[in-house]
Amino acid sequence: HEAVQQLAAELESALNQNQGDISVSVDQDSGMVIVRITDEVTGEILKQVPAEELLKVDQTMEKIVGLLIDDLA
Repeated sequence: HEAVQQLAAELESALNQNQGDISVSVDQDSGMVIVRITDEVTGEILKQVPAEELLKVDQTMEKIVGLLIDDLA
């Protein structure tokens, strides 16, 4: 719940300050909801939740679990 509250606070702050564009998408591989705040001028990602690294870790863990299951079969 802490992470959700932090995300809500950051989104509210960004909206109030017009810091950038906010987009919400679903990662095709993990099914996780991704929220990005990007700079309106440069297109640079200012904030992403979950972080890109977390998405990569999640995908790697799924591959490892899949390999373990294949070995057991």
